[in-house]
Amino acid sequence: MKTHSTLVAMAGVTCVDCFNFKAGNTSSSTSRRPAERGSEAIMPSISPVTTPPDYPHHAVGLHRRDILNALFIGGSFTLPGFGTVGRANAAAASSKKATSKKKGDATTDEEKKKPLPITSITDPRLKNLATPIEGWQGTGLPNKSLSEAYQELDTYKTFISKDTQSEQLVLPLARWPDPILRKSTKKVPMSVFDDRSKLDELKLLAKALRNTARRENSAGLAARQCGIDASILFVERVDPEVQRRTSDGEGDVLEDNEGLFLVNPRVVQRSPEDEMSYWKEDCSAFPRPGFTVPLYRDRIVTIEFEQLLSSLNSGNMNKVDGKTAQMTVAGELGRRILHEMDHDRGVLVADYLESLDEMLSVDGNPFMMLIENCDGKHAQRRERAYSRPLEKATLLV
Repeated sequence: MKTHSTLVAMAGVTCVDCFNFKAGNTSSSTSRRPAERGSEAIMPSISPVTTPPDYPHHAVGLHRRDILNALFIGGSFTLPGFGTVGRANAAAASSKKATSKKKGDATTDEEKKKPLPITSITDPRLKNLATPIEGWQGTGLPNKSLSEAYQELDTYKTFISKDTQSEQLVLPLARWPDPILRKSTKKVPMSVFDDRSKLDELKLLAKALRNTARRENSAGLAARQCGIDASILFVERVDPEVQRRTSDGEGDVLEDNEGLFLVNPRVVQRSPEDEMSYWKEDCSAFPRPGFTVPLYRDRIVTIEFEQLLSSLNSGNMNKVDGKTAQMTVAGELGRRILHEMDHDRGVLVADYLESLDEMLSVDGNPFMMLIENCDGKHAQRRERAYSRPLEKATLLV
């Protein structure tokens, strides 16, 4: 159920033609949507910074690992209700327990009641964590399949007036340090597009995903951020006009306010590593405004995905829904797509930080830093975040 089609996306003033994939075809764009609504930031990120730090290239995540380990080896802090966070505490507790057994000492009631330290960023006790940041409460979303998410949404829909469903139908949103954000997602089966009822479910979820992104004033949103185990992304277009080209050379202009939905997106071509673009990004999964991360992303990428276009009305089986398309993007639109694709593999913007002391602290309590490195594996997560996997293209590039 595939067709050879290619989307050429307008990213601000940047237009990249995937039929002529050359590094010199783009010019940098600093266009952006309005930055404020009252005191709230509207878009996660924004334009390239003129004086970036050195990009780590092939040694990404490997340099300074010994410094990071030395810095956090003794780090720990107490989380109300379930003890300490930090590798040192886990090692100390293990050593103490072993010593106690050797001596033949009986475990006291006090030791039994003492909570074990948190040594994993996926520890269930991090769910619904009350943080020191005023107004920021972590979540504990369950991992839901497409059908489970649809059933919840369908039940919720009965409590909303039909006249306002298109705007009010929203999904729950995960907040750091919810472990659900660290889970990778499953591909959406192609059989979904051949089943009218399943396609209806997918479109309803897509509509709710878009509504949730716009409620949060975000430039995009991944289904993973809503606890859904499915590779579905929504991204606002930088330019409302997207030129679609087909294999026979014909094309048409799609102009609407639906945004762009990408199902099972995968990168099939990247610009050279020494041509990375530098950005500062935030994310709706983290406190904002306030927490931004400097990072590098590919300047140009070619992405394949299954389309979910046009009307989201129930029962409408559009001729392009489920068809594989190819799109080459750069600039702000490329950044948005790559940011949301990170969520598909459980990667967060915090993973790109070279030094975790850049994370938020409250009254001298570096709680974010200590949670993010409670297992001592931040350097490995950074290396994974900067990895540049490619999948084999099924369409011509």
